Amino acid sequence: MKKKALKFKDDMIESGAKKLVESSMVINTSEDLEKFIQKSETKSFTSKETWITKEFIKKVIVIFADKNSDFMKKSLVGLPVLITKAFSQNIPLKMCDIKIDELSKYDIKELPSLVVFETEKIIDVIEWEEDINRITKSLNIDINKSIEDSIEKN
Repeated sequence: MKKKALKFKDDMIESGAKKLVESSMVINTSEDLEKFIQKSETKSFTSKETWITKEFIKKVIVIFADKNSDFMKKSLVGLPVLITKAFSQNIPLKMCDIKIDELSKYDIKELPSLVVFETEKIIDVIEWEEDINRITKSLNIDINKSIEDSIEKN
């Protein structure tokens, strides 16, 4: 009975990870990645009453991971937490699964890596699964502060 329960649990995790990879939360092509990074473009707004122009600096977060890794399976629990933290700061967040040779222009040396883009440029890269999990498990809802704290600890 115990073996059946463990096998059922493993099968559910495999199935969930496969569904996550196939979902819209995971970027699978370089073109989609470029479109997502373009969301970090700075927006400007001019008030029609005062004619004052304000600029809004945008960020996006991309977590690069291999779809066959244990990290992808574990992210079934952690990804919704990260998405909620990012949503509270109005920051789009997605995972990305493309070949590592295509990732060299994003300063990624290891997988998994969390990359923060601002104004279509890389501002932070967090490597190692433990550091990404530290951001996920942080009680602080401000994902920007969690990322800064993680960078300072390294």
